[in-house]
Amino acid sequence: MTVPSITTRRAHRERQGPVAPRAGLRTDIQGLRALAVLLVVVFHLWPGRLAGGFIGVDVFFVISGFLITGHIVRSARHDRSVLTTLSSFYARRIRRLMPAATAVLLITAAAVVVWMPVSRWNDMARELLASALAVENWVLAGNAVDYLAAESAPSPFQHFWSLSVEEQFYLFWPVLLLSLLALLRRRRDAERRAAVIALVAGVGVLSFAAMLWLMSTAPAAAYFVTPGRVWQLAAGGLLALVVSDDRAIPRPVRFAAPWVGLAVIVVAAFTLGDVTYPGVWALLPVIGATLVLLGGGEEGRGSLGSLARVRPLQIVGDASYSIYLWHWPLVILVPYAIGHELRGVEKVILFAASLLLGWLSLRWVETPLRTGGGRRRVAYALGLACILSVGAAALGTSLAGTARVEQAQQAVDARLVSAAPCAGARSTSNPGCSPAWGEVPGDAGAAAAEDRPWPWEEYCANGLGAFATTVCRTDSPDGDLNVLLWGDSHSGNWSDALRAAGEAGGFDVTVAMRHGCPSTGEAPDATVSREIPAAEQAACDARNAWVEKTLVPEADVVILANMTSNYPFDGDAAGPYEETIETLLARGEPVVVLEDVPLTGDSVGNRVDGPECLSSGGDCRNPRERALYRSVTDELEARFGDRITVADPADNFCDERYCYFAVGGLPVYFDASHLTGSFSESLDSWIYRVVSDAVTP
Repeated sequence: MTVPSITTRRAHRERQGPVAPRAGLRTDIQGLRALAVLLVVVFHLWPGRLAGGFIGVDVFFVISGFLITGHIVRSARHDRSVLTTLSSFYARRIRRLMPAATAVLLITAAAVVVWMPVSRWNDMARELLASALAVENWVLAGNAVDYLAAESAPSPFQHFWSLSVEEQFYLFWPVLLLSLLALLRRRRDAERRAAVIALVAGVGVLSFAAMLWLMSTAPAAAYFVTPGRVWQLAAGGLLALVVSDDRAIPRPVRFAAPWVGLAVIVVAAFTLGDVTYPGVWALLPVIGATLVLLGGGEEGRGSLGSLARVRPLQIVGDASYSIYLWHWPLVILVPYAIGHELRGVEKVILFAASLLLGWLSLRWVETPLRTGGGRRRVAYALGLACILSVGAAALGTSLAGTARVEQAQQAVDARLVSAAPCAGARSTSNPGCSPAWGEVPGDAGAAAAEDRPWPWEEYCANGLGAFATTVCRTDSPDGDLNVLLWGDSHSGNWSDALRAAGEAGGFDVTVAMRHGCPSTGEAPDATVSREIPAAEQAACDARNAWVEKTLVPEADVVILANMTSNYPFDGDAAGPYEETIETLLARGEPVVVLEDVPLTGDSVGNRVDGPECLSSGGDCRNPRERALYRSVTDELEARFGDRITVADPADNFCDERYCYFAVGGLPVYFDASHLTGSFSESLDSWIYRVVSDAVTP
């Protein structure tokens, strides 16, 4: 046998043309998938280096819309019924998506039980089930507008939001397109195609408009909800319809468009970290991905398609779905397992582990079940088995977490009774008691997450939505004094203390509390972590005006309590509070300004979840000089002097050096900044003295 020379082999390859891509796959699409998933993984590991890497999800949406729409339209050309086409489509989706997702969900659920604190188990069970049912995006949207849930640490299931959007898209998109095509089955192909293009374009425009509206009314939720994301999938679908024949595009365009698209995506990945997203900025990754797809897989010399054929990129593209599934649980759970935040080398190892697990999942889970064939009913049985198995895992996690939390709460309740004089804050003032700084028995930290004060338990707080006149009231039989507690959610910190003090001292309590709405003359336009929409500001102003008009005249003493560190008012930070105090003093009521509870982190929004810290056995304390934010109240005291009472609770939480997340055997916080009901109740003696001093001439 004659071995051909290198020159001969090269000439043979040139005569044969480029290596043919794998059947059914465009190498440029696999390369684009690889880029998208790498952007997301790098962003989650090194957000400071690639602040806009989250746009990889937008790129995935465009690809999915392009492929699915093209597939549906091609399937409709066969003489099959709509129901048969839909049945086959969903069977393929089940085999393609559910096995790998289920494997990740079940393994992640086991890791949650092993490594995450018990205080998080119930929430994790809810998100586990939501991910399996493809509604995780709506859960996260609800959390985003829930004032308390918005402070929660991310979950290892959070990345399923984008998969939920896609799966919801898969539910209605084929039905919409196939129904239209069936209605127009007697029309010419050109008319049918034009009608489908008009439909897809119309849905895309409506979705884009919905996204812009959501950005102005509920920006925190706009990122997750399906109506605000469909336009990105529709953009890919529109491209698949308009450019149904790549050969109709001039070759120079097929060559240049992908390079321009790649440049747009890269620029967006490095520049969109500081913008409000999605908004109009989301057009950038969509335009970029569309331009790459417009190339039609052009693979001539110097084309982007030729670069995309590099084998490592193709492998990453093939495994992109599984890589996406695996990387985020690793990012969230590994720090729990190793006991500290990820560091440089650990991030590199985790990056490699994400790629490896993705490839293994592709090799042993995705591919066998996707290509194994079988009848449609087998696929549906597989899908049902996946959902049931995850449902069982979610139920087991929830039941186990609930049992542990109930036992822990019983221990807390027992301490409030058996060690009442030394429980919680009482231990800091009663002789002979030890505050037991930072210590709680057993799982008491886990109970803290569910131990919420009166306004939360009885749903008498005003949330972030529309203005409402809801308040919390007590009615003491011997009450001859009416105390009004007025402020944002941190006013609720003192509600149980005031209720217990009122029952013992014979006064009534009214709690006028609205989340994110301090008792100021003008509503803030931002917190340290988010911008406040105009509608929310208006509702806050209306609420405060109503309190001033309706509740203040009934009060004998007004207590103002707010998280003053949370609102970066421009210029004079004390001014908005001063306006309210001047109004109250003009009416003649005694005014008490409560210093806020100690911060679990710093004054710019970095906070630590109290129950999670206690449950995981961490060092749950904060240096006193960092925890006590006093600039606003110090300024108010300087301006008003003895015309108001400024009460500082710090000694109930702190020794000379630190402020603690547990005092006197009780957890202090039920989240990252709000007091537990039990600890609030233990402040009854302290708050009673504050009220008495305020009303005593």
